[in-house]
Amino acid sequence: MKQSYKLKKGSYIICDPAVLIKKNDDGEEFLQKLWKIFYKHPNEFQHLKIKGVKFLISRTEGGDGVFNGLGTDTGVFMILDVKEIEDHDLFNSMEHIIKHAKKLSYDHDTEVYVENFNIYFEGFEIITE
Repeated sequence: MKQSYKLKKGSYIICDPAVLIKKNDDGEEFLQKLWKIFYKHPNEFQHLKIKGVKFLISRTEGGDGVFNGLGTDTGVFMILDVKEIEDHDLFNSMEHIIKHAKKLSYDHDTEVYVENFNIYFEGFEIITE
């Protein structure tokens, strides 16, 4: 089943949540809440808001691995606006994140969708099956 969301004009980071979140008490609390909410409906492409941070998240078909150059050891990919990273203290530095992430920038609104656990952006895709 295809599920889609609109991405507003801007820049987005796609990567494993473990790459984004700092390894401290606040980060651990965020991740625990994320997994508790996400795993209520793990087969859905979800739009979540936790601790004021808005993001999209989807699992892979086969769990951990490297897909189109992006690795995950949690079996999921998180998509969030770069502004969220700049606005919240939960995240690692962009220098750290970008080494393990894909950054996409759009000068117009666009769509991201997931079908069969594959993630499709304008000009980029993550095939996980």
